[in-house]
Amino acid sequence: MPFDYSYDPATGVIAIVASGSVTLQERYVLVNRLLNDSRVPDQSAVLIDARGAVDTLSETEVPVVAELIRRLQTRFAGRVALLSTNTGHVTTSHLVAFSAYDPDSVVAFVSETDAREWLGRRPRSTGGMNTEASRSSR
Repeated sequence: MPFDYSYDPATGVIAIVASGSVTLQERYVLVNRLLNDSRVPDQSAVLIDARGAVDTLSETEVPVVAELIRRLQTRFAGRVALLSTNTGHVTTSHLVAFSAYDPDSVVAFVSETDAREWLGRRPRSTGGMNTEASRSSR
């Protein structure tokens, strides 16, 4: 399976880890699995760690992945951090984050420490750009 996820009750973060080649269908399956997992609290934040993924999203896949993140946000009230350090993936992660409905709730990072710190700051807001988080993600 190209995705694995775990929930840390101490931090309230769902960590999704991608590895290898990942298809859109596998992304849909993961989102449905998470949305139906009653063990994970609705107040959770989400960390999507794409450092192990080998494929870069195509231009047409960026809005699809942004929509999948919005689907996660219909249940989970916390922020969503996208983590990537691979060449090409960082730019794509920023495009996905900018495509999110609420730009304050989805931010791309290259540092796991920064991403986890940002996730723990406060619950998702309803608008407005978090300039501090945007600066730290560069």
